[in-house]
Amino acid sequence: SDALLAPCSREALGLSVLEAMAHGVPVLFSRSGGHLEVMGSGNAGIPFSSRDLQSLVNVLRALAADQLPLRAIGVQGQVRQRAHFCVERHVDQLLGAYLRTLNEPRSKVGA
Repeated sequence: SDALLAPCSREALGLSVLEAMAHGVPVLFSRSGGHLEVMGSGNAGIPFSSRDLQSLVNVLRALAADQLPLRAIGVQGQVRQRAHFCVERHVDQLLGAYLRTLNEPRSKVGA
């Protein structure tokens, strides 16, 4: 696949977007919902306005004319996915939360 088009404006966390990023597939995404959090503010994807059809048309025309650095965008997306959304990171964060909870002093009941 050359790219993934993610036009949804109400998706909380797009698994298809994360999967594409994990495989280095560039993502064309609407600037809304969870896409903004997943994609960040860098060059991990190609944004377009979710309420402006012409914005999407412009991105698709640039894609068709081979004017977008898809390979570099795909690599940036892969780097972002691995840094922020990989399973190992989530396991480490969850384990850290458990350990912090276990190490906190217990409050006295009725004190």
